[in-house]
Amino acid sequence: MFLVSIGLGAIPIPLDVMIDALLSFQPDKIEHQLIWEVRLPRALVALFVGAALAVAGAIMQGVTQNALADPSIIGVTHGAGLAIAICLAVLSSGSYWMLLCWSFVGAAVASTMVLAFSSISKERFSPITITLAGVALSTLFSALSTGIALYFQVAQDVSFWFSGGLSGSKWEHVYILIPIVLIGFILSLWISHPLTLLSLGEDVSTGLGHSNYTTRMIGLTSVILLSGAAVSVAGTISFIGLIIPHIVRLLVGNDYRWIVPSSAIAGAFLLLSADILARIINAPFETPVSAITSVLGVPILLHLARRRRRSI
Repeated sequence: MFLVSIGLGAIPIPLDVMIDALLSFQPDKIEHQLIWEVRLPRALVALFVGAALAVAGAIMQGVTQNALADPSIIGVTHGAGLAIAICLAVLSSGSYWMLLCWSFVGAAVASTMVLAFSSISKERFSPITITLAGVALSTLFSALSTGIALYFQVAQDVSFWFSGGLSGSKWEHVYILIPIVLIGFILSLWISHPLTLLSLGEDVSTGLGHSNYTTRMIGLTSVILLSGAAVSVAGTISFIGLIIPHIVRLLVGNDYRWIVPSSAIAGAFLLLSADILARIINAPFETPVSAITSVLGVPILLHLARRRRRSI
């Protein structure tokens, strides 16, 4: 799918031209320039953003024990988006590094607020409480972002982050995205076994010598890194972190040592596929990739809910 993403678009590129461009780049050829300057960084960003969102969703579902947990539903991505809106309003000429830092801060604050609201309720960290708190905060963050964008006249810039897209992907994004996502992925693999035990119950995990608090803190750190980096590059893309872990569990079971890497592969595959559809469905214009993931995600989510006979 990565190779298909490079070849397909408003201007299709044959496979032999792709191979020639990747092995022996010639700057005087338009197709080679298109591949190296546009298609290749965009495909890499889609690969790592899709993997990051899927792994973040899987870890968040394990940490909160909530089947509906997702960075976009819980409010993490909207918190990062609000921080980016504030950054654009206050520092209109801020660098990409600045946007990345603000995105991390917004994701961290949103995660802390969701856990804080959940902890003071009667049913601490229950799935319903966390979901309701996340949805309420997501609505609040979205409304504040819109108000800031209109007041400071940066609505056009802010709208990109909330529509979700990969059209502005550059090599700069790739160089920054890869190490951050790899660190978040390593942290996720580190707690994959304790997270599996935590899914069996807190008493079971504690009895086997694991600290549930440490597991949750490391898990939330990885979620902040993964979702913060993804939002800073591609904006708010919904449903990948929600549906991919459920699909993966049907294939590999409930062991997070298999769920984490499988979610990364499946998330990358889904976002690459959605990005291809976004480019060709209304060529030469682009459809927001978040709209494609929503159209794909809602039926799958309803099917999973019906199959497992769970009410949402």
